[in-house]
Amino acid sequence: MKAKELTGQKFGLLTVLARSGSNALGNALWKCACSCGKERICVGSALMASKHSSCGCASPVKHDLTGRIFGDWTALSKEYVRGKPKWICRCTCGVEKSVFETHLLRGNSKSCTTSQTHGIGKKTPGHSSWTSMVSRCTNQSHVAYSSYGGRGIKICDRWTGSFLAFYEDMGPRPDGMTLERIDTNGNYEPGNCRWATPQEQSNNTRTNRYVIHQGERLTIAQLARKQGLNYETLYSRITRNDGRVPC
Repeated sequence: MKAKELTGQKFGLLTVLARSGSNALGNALWKCACSCGKERICVGSALMASKHSSCGCASPVKHDLTGRIFGDWTALSKEYVRGKPKWICRCTCGVEKSVFETHLLRGNSKSCTTSQTHGIGKKTPGHSSWTSMVSRCTNQSHVAYSSYGGRGIKICDRWTGSFLAFYEDMGPRPDGMTLERIDTNGNYEPGNCRWATPQEQSNNTRTNRYVIHQGERLTIAQLARKQGLNYETLYSRITRNDGRVPC
């Protein structure tokens, strides 16, 4: 049976260029050009049944790994190589490489080197702080994304994909301290970050209430400790005085 002429017809993003023989089952094959510039060979019946509509560039994103961390890799953007999904990843040492999606998900690839040694690595104090920073600013699935990346908090280019650069700027994380932005509405970048104690962190949140006492701006908790008063007692007094610090 003579194959239906498809030359010049369009199927999704594909335009049929010419007949390209038949496969082992006798099905007509057609050479097609995708709108992205790539070419592929398709079975005619599959084209007409809408089973092929692009070279793979328009395939739905099954896994969105953008911003996710796999060992020393941070996934940046997706691409297709011969129809298979790969991710451009940046290693903590700064090297970028295209890695198959399945290798990331299965844990087969965790860094740009087979030995996975970069001098300063995942066990260095502060690496978990860097990982958490990247995740909550770039990974929409992260539980805290809405309070960070979701409200526009970004990470400077130098730190986004390089733990080594972060380590060089911030130094090792001191025991008992966590990463804090000095300006809670500012980005993660040199000059706006420091290692802080949990108490310092709690004194620097967007929900803290501040008072001016003897020319000094303090949270109510700081003032209570300074005056040797119970927090609840001082808070109640300030509230009754319309925000004025009682003498």
